Amino acid sequence: MGSDSSKFSKAFIPRVLGVLADSKPQVRQAAISCLNAWHAEITLVPFIEQKFISSALATKSPILKMELLTWLEEKLRTAGKHTAELSLIVPHLFSCLEDRSSDVRKKAQIVLSLVMAKVDY
Repeated sequence: MGSDSSKFSKAFIPRVLGVLADSKPQVRQAAISCLNAWHAEITLVPFIEQKFISSALATKSPILKMELLTWLEEKLRTAGKHTAELSLIVPHLFSCLEDRSSDVRKKAQIVLSLVMAKVDY
């Protein structure tokens, strides 16, 4: 993608995150592959600071939330220490803890514990 790819993240990433709500697993897998490519270019910080993850977790789609929380869990396990930027997603993780879908609630618990570990709580 190149070094200037961060300029285009505001146009592409929200739409790719929206594809995670698709009912077809192969389409969701293609979106995850795209997110992985973007993550390799711009790291996790812009995903959080530009509120891409927060706005995606605020949707009503349990499929989107489940896929995004699974992807976020994978990235947080390998990420270094973060402080301020992770606090931006905590309110949305709390709302996921109250989701109707039990799978979303379970993933939100896992991701929240990873966030707590990354901010040394």
